[in-house]
Amino acid sequence: MAGLRRDGARMTYWTELVELYEYKVTDLLEGRAPRGGRRSLGALRDDLLSAPLNPVQLRRLMEADRRYRALLRGQRTAPLATQQASPRERPADRPGWATNGTAVSEAARASNDLQRLTWHAGVRRDLLEQGRVWQQEPNLVTLRVVYAALENAERAGGTGRDWQAVPEVNDTLSSLHDTEVIRRLVYALADLMLAPEGRTRVRNELLKIHEEPFPRHADEDVLAARLEAVGREPLSEPAREALRQALRAQYPPPRDPRERPAIRDAAQRLLNLLQELVARAPALVPGRLSPHVLLYAQEPTLAQERPDDASDELFIYMPGGSTAQWRGLSLRWQRVASTWQLQADGQLAQLRPDAPDTERSVLLTTSRGDLRAFISGPYLLLRAEGSTREALSAQAALARAVAFLMRPGGGFAALRLARAATLSMRTQPLDLESLGPLSAAKYAQATATALLEFARRGAETLVSRVAELTPEEVARHLQGAAGALSLDVTLAAGLHEVLHRAAFPDEVLPEPVHAALLEVSGDGTFRSVRLGDDPLTLQVADRLVTLRLDYKGDRLAVLPGQPPVVVGDLLVMAVPGMRLMLVRQLDWLAVAAEVDPPGTETDLATLIADEF
Repeated sequence: MAGLRRDGARMTYWTELVELYEYKVTDLLEGRAPRGGRRSLGALRDDLLSAPLNPVQLRRLMEADRRYRALLRGQRTAPLATQQASPRERPADRPGWATNGTAVSEAARASNDLQRLTWHAGVRRDLLEQGRVWQQEPNLVTLRVVYAALENAERAGGTGRDWQAVPEVNDTLSSLHDTEVIRRLVYALADLMLAPEGRTRVRNELLKIHEEPFPRHADEDVLAARLEAVGREPLSEPAREALRQALRAQYPPPRDPRERPAIRDAAQRLLNLLQELVARAPALVPGRLSPHVLLYAQEPTLAQERPDDASDELFIYMPGGSTAQWRGLSLRWQRVASTWQLQADGQLAQLRPDAPDTERSVLLTTSRGDLRAFISGPYLLLRAEGSTREALSAQAALARAVAFLMRPGGGFAALRLARAATLSMRTQPLDLESLGPLSAAKYAQATATALLEFARRGAETLVSRVAELTPEEVARHLQGAAGALSLDVTLAAGLHEVLHRAAFPDEVLPEPVHAALLEVSGDGTFRSVRLGDDPLTLQVADRLVTLRLDYKGDRLAVLPGQPPVVVGDLLVMAVPGMRLMLVRQLDWLAVAAEVDPPGTETDLATLIADEF
């Protein structure tokens, strides 16, 4: 009872605030200054747009807000008193208000639409996986129930044909042994669930099937009466049996009643599955997005400074730019008439904002995995498909190669060897002067971020080459480059090992744990932790590295004495005597540290002097 009273009090509280907002808007519409001024009205509006309102409260808020925004645009939709606002308070003189309110509302509507399409793509994928499982059932009972429910749901939508019973086991018309038929069947079910009325029709038909898997034939009683009458005819027994067989041939054979429990169980399982899928549908954004979530946004509070490589989604306002770098992919887009062209890793896709909901997404296959693009007006949502564990394992293996290249020992000998090996694999001549110790000065003077970017590009280039060559060919190129630069062959062997592991990742990561303090050993073993809003402290030898969120939502790694660094999908930090490797996918962080080998702190000036 106490919980009910608290819920009731909470509902009353939000209802009173909605009424207060309506009163303030009415005052403004009628030319009066709202109590508390415009600033209090704006603050109340912000609170309500992010409040947990029920449908009735939300509808009242949206209606009042529509009138308020129309007033700000100078298009009053409610009757006004003859008294007009003073020039100082006229909304038309403050265009920033109208621009901000419209931009936020438009972006929120697009976000809702795109998240709905993303959910639909997930429903398609999940149902397709379930379809493969249902195909293994001996009597295909679940697929037969899906077929009947889908047929009847579509007929309930306007075809007006008779109700379809669950097909029999060997029904030739349904062709449920065909994999392509099953794919089309589950996709049609997912498409029907995209709209709320479609979900309702599917649920109603499953409930009908659960109630009556297959109804009795309309002429069953007639047949029974005729068979009973045959028994009274003055005929011999063989003649009676022949007459009974002839009568039965005129009617469809009765269904096996033992099928009813199995069909009811399948219908119930489908109802539970669809309920789980609908429960995963995204919650709608009432009117305002979170800050810094939209790339190239017009509204400064929404604008994302850079794409987050550790996120599996990227939200873009396409008219605001034309290129982006995300998760190692170069993205380009341009408007072509009423469509948009998107290019990712050499793959070109055409996106049509005016297409039906089921056709406003496209799948691109890139070197970084599958990428699905969704469009809503001028807004684009990119979503990386695939397993978080697999993606993080690949990033962890790449981080080892990047850390290897970032070693400063021998005048950044690993980086110089990587450059020489890349030229060799491309069958280009080696410029020994540009690859000598003198060239390492730019690495020593570079910032940590610039050095990481250079080492990562070099590692990714070599990894792509290693994946195309045999191990013998890779060893020949690396050892030849090491000999040309007078470097130790053991360095070439070490680089070969980390590149091979990155090209063919087999890194096994442990399950993430929740922790506020994580101790990281220096043996190179990755540990996993689940990130939250609270800071995370990493203890690396005798140093502490803190990971925390800044005001823009970026996660920073802070090492005392060094500037903060943004933790993207891959970060390698120089901790005295160690290389700290951090890889992240969503809220899963894997971290490891490797001790620098002896000779890492070799003086660059001594190497240059030795060269001369």
